[in-house]
Amino acid sequence: MNTSDRQWADLSYIEAQAEEFQAIGAQLTANDFLLKMLPEAACSEIAASLSALREKLAEPFSIVVLGEFKRGKSTLINALLGENVVPSAATPETITINRIAYAEKPSATVVGESGRRYRLDEGELNRRKLEPILEQIGEPARFLEIRRPLAWLMDVMIVDTPGMGDIFARYDEMVANFIARADAVVYVTSALAPLSLSEQHALRSVILPNGFSRLFVVMNMIDLIDSAEEVKGLERLIAERAAQVTPNSAVFPLSALHELSRRQGGGAEDFLDGAFEDFRTALREDVLLQREVIKSERIVRMMRGIVDGIRRKAGTVRELLGKRDDELEQMRVSCVERRENLLNRMLDIREQFGRDMLRMKTEAKAWMDEFVERLGAEIASLENHPAEDLRKHLQFYMMDMLREALERCVEAHRPAMLEAIGALAKKEGIEVPELSVSAAQFNANIRIQDQDWTKYDTGMLVVDQVATQVSILSIFRPIANVVGGALRRKELAGKQVDIVKPMLEKLFGIRLDVFNAVDKIYDDAFERITADVRALYEADVAGMLADIESVREQTRANAMSRAEGEEHLKHVDALVKRMDAIVARVGGA
Repeated sequence: MNTSDRQWADLSYIEAQAEEFQAIGAQLTANDFLLKMLPEAACSEIAASLSALREKLAEPFSIVVLGEFKRGKSTLINALLGENVVPSAATPETITINRIAYAEKPSATVVGESGRRYRLDEGELNRRKLEPILEQIGEPARFLEIRRPLAWLMDVMIVDTPGMGDIFARYDEMVANFIARADAVVYVTSALAPLSLSEQHALRSVILPNGFSRLFVVMNMIDLIDSAEEVKGLERLIAERAAQVTPNSAVFPLSALHELSRRQGGGAEDFLDGAFEDFRTALREDVLLQREVIKSERIVRMMRGIVDGIRRKAGTVRELLGKRDDELEQMRVSCVERRENLLNRMLDIREQFGRDMLRMKTEAKAWMDEFVERLGAEIASLENHPAEDLRKHLQFYMMDMLREALERCVEAHRPAMLEAIGALAKKEGIEVPELSVSAAQFNANIRIQDQDWTKYDTGMLVVDQVATQVSILSIFRPIANVVGGALRRKELAGKQVDIVKPMLEKLFGIRLDVFNAVDKIYDDAFERITADVRALYEADVAGMLADIESVREQTRANAMSRAEGEEHLKHVDALVKRMDAIVARVGGA
């Protein structure tokens, strides 16, 4: 018996302790002294964290399925459950968060932002009928709740999330809340566009801050790959990339569509046999059979975060109560001056950081110039290569290589960006969290739209699909025009030069377009990073002003002495100490 088999947690005991923890937290949020001394935003933050814990305790074990748009997340869930439960073939207009849970009687409900619930008929769970319903309810949908009498769901809730990117930004806060309360995460990527750097950044922003113990990466759509050998190569590539996010990751190559078809009576293909079962087995053994341990750890982590936050806020109040009124006034004036000088300070930061970014941008162009030169030599060597292979792979190979090269430029400069902006911000007394200026936050600008690689004539389709990526489109238009035109020729045999030679002739223009893309990518990164620093600066000043004003107002209104304030804080400390004791008890349960 290994260690994981021996792990055991008394979830009922931990849940009971969490209920006691919540009761103490409720006393704190109702504490008249703390309510008066803390700014309203700080009180709301404490209340929200306790509410999230309450929801966590009420929910079953939950698995959140993440991934970019059109990666087959809904199909994966349907295959796992063995029937078409979740609407698939989504469009941006019909995207919803789907929460799938157990019930003895099937039902489907749209939950609006107001909390109102709108019942759906069974036949309305398809995208064609769902779109007009979502328009008719008169408010944005928070999520779609689907309940089914399936044995797999008796102890588990699955959350199907929308894709990532700007068109799904309206769901960011809701998805973040589901992730914060989740017990496990499954990330779905495509074998046609393996786990890119931008996807890795997105995972870092989800996995690392939320402390998930295991990352399941599903490499979907392997039915579109030519051979089992090629699938193995892609699996190794994704495994290497996932390991850069977290060492506790596992990759599962499969075809969700094939498995769903198989479970509904369809046929099978040799190298797809058993692929989905490996994923199902790992999910059962590493997650479902360990769900009490995992959920217990998540609850303890939430409680620890809550009590640490309360302790920090109480510490701020204690520090300010120790100041004389004239000292508080001096601090207030200093904060106001910092706020009023913000424009000049930000101009200085932008000027100095701009010089750093110009140096990095110049270096990136030199790297890309050398890369395009090598890429051209590689293309020239393909002149006598079989036309069928060129038809299948050349355009995608070039686009993928350029995408990866651009992403790697930004990734190579990311530490320098963080160091440069961090040093400048520190001079202003601002601590810059790594994630606030990470590549994850501007990945829409550093990534080139991942393409689904098929065997069909997709040359111009590529142009259509990346039309919204204005900064990147100019690189791929000449490639798509050259290759797409050649691919539409029916007489390809012996005419490889029709693809290779025009591609080489376009190389100079492609190089210029790459330089323009570098400018756009780094300029956008500069704007986003400096905007982040400005927001942090403003939040820092506003938070300190709110703390000072709150303490001054209450001490003046109630003529409270420092000694009286300290007595109130002792009561708060006693409650925090009780919460600490609970965390210590359940931490070893």
